[in-house]
Amino acid sequence: MTRGFSESHKIDPSDFPHLAEFTRGYLHQDLAVEHGSASEAAKAYLRDLDFPRRKQVAKEASRLRQIAQDWTVEELNAALAHLGGYWLAPSRAEFFQLMEAFQG
Repeated sequence: MTRGFSESHKIDPSDFPHLAEFTRGYLHQDLAVEHGSASEAAKAYLRDLDFPRRKQVAKEASRLRQIAQDWTVEELNAALAHLGGYWLAPSRAEFFQLMEAFQG
């Protein structure tokens, strides 16, 4: 079965509220200046959260990793953009490193 590219847009920001908050607030045009990398931005975001919200974002990141495990980098970036982010992952590995940073 072949999946169409547009399927990545089935990510609903309301299903990932913490990741959407993160992408809108941290994966913006000044990401490199403010945080250096997307993973460092994730660490900064986690520092701003209380423990229950950290657990929620970790669950969301884990769920997104499961959903997107076979997606291309283009599909992953489309999903990030749909969540509100500006940053584009240069590779699948960097996208998954970002999701792993939320397990922290």
